[in-house]
Amino acid sequence: MIVIGLTGSMGMGKSTVASMLAKQGLTVLDADKMVHALLDHDKVTQAKITRHFPSCLVRGKIDRSCLFSAIKEQQNGLVTLENILHPLVFKQMKQQI
Repeated sequence: MIVIGLTGSMGMGKSTVASMLAKQGLTVLDADKMVHALLDHDKVTQAKITRHFPSCLVRGKIDRSCLFSAIKEQQNGLVTLENILHPLVFKQMKQQI
């Protein structure tokens, strides 16, 4: 099995290339979609995030705009969030591969 990772900054065409690959019948794992699902539906992930960013749980989901502001306000906010989300996304990807 060949695994290809698409990386790059915003606006670099990752979604376009992923869409092209999917249209060719290849399986595409989308980390952004995985993160959105964790933020919106995974209660364990939400609990971990709200321990560090308590004001960002709104109507049972993590409010992404609130989270963006909160990680900028905390000295290591982005690192904290990445330490929560990255292992979960990597685990999901490994399971799906």
